[in-house]
Amino acid sequence: APEPPARVALASLNNLYKLTPELFATWMEILRRVPHATLALLEGRQGARTNARLRAEARLLGVDPHRLLTARPQSKDLHLLRSRDFHLF
Repeated sequence: APEPPARVALASLNNLYKLTPELFATWMEILRRVPHATLALLEGRQGARTNARLRAEARLLGVDPHRLLTARPQSKDLHLLRSRDFHLF
């Protein structure tokens, strides 16, 4: 049996207020074009509620909301270390 395509791990770990509607739409376009990609977003100040709204918006833009992952805030050292988990950070 053929191997499944490798997962492509993307991350946008800036504060969510920097994630403009245009930038979010660009990320969703990338996810539509790269079907095995996931996108990690930093957890919003309102916690899961903010990320739930983004998942709903992803669905409206034709992206499976399960492909959006939530990254919890970390200390600077841990934040920089986790960059090795992503292909594009």
